[in-house]
Amino acid sequence: IVDRHTHVMPNPTGGMTSVVSGFKISTIEVYNTAGSLVMTFKINANIGAIDVTKLPSGTYILRIHTTHGATPQRLVKS
Repeated sequence: IVDRHTHVMPNPTGGMTSVVSGFKISTIEVYNTAGSLVMTFKINANIGAIDVTKLPSGTYILRIHTTHGATPQRLVKS
């Protein structure tokens, strides 16, 4: 259910991106393709902006924790 209510945009991004959910977002974790946690953001709202400008270009997995569970979303940093 969470996947249909949670969106990451723009994707791909150059740095700033928004995460929008039908549920309250508590935390967004950013993982690299090796599975290492590289950033964490506390949100506490249905919409959150995250800044990944300091990360190298590549593909990342966002683990978005909401009041209805957690969902992974792919993010491409250009």
